[in-house]
Amino acid sequence: GGIAISVNDLIKILENVIGKRVKRKNMEKQRGDVGNTLADTSKAKDLLGWKPKTSINVGAGKYVKWYIETSPYKNMIDTAPGTSLNGS
Repeated sequence: GGIAISVNDLIKILENVIGKRVKRKNMEKQRGDVGNTLADTSKAKDLLGWKPKTSINVGAGKYVKWYIETSPYKNMIDTAPGTSLNGS
């Protein structure tokens, strides 16, 4: 099993992580767009005894922090004051 998350919900999570709102441009569905996707980890649980330990909120924060730290553009990335991402 797993938990489905919409693109809009993921954007909201990332906005919370960086402390800023992103500029959005909603468009008509494009050819090749996937309506829904969901990772099913039940086989990994059954065969390996593995289950995810990190929530999407925590994982998104870790990913963004890693990206900022390793990006060649890190000096150009602006996060909001008071977020854990900018050292405040």
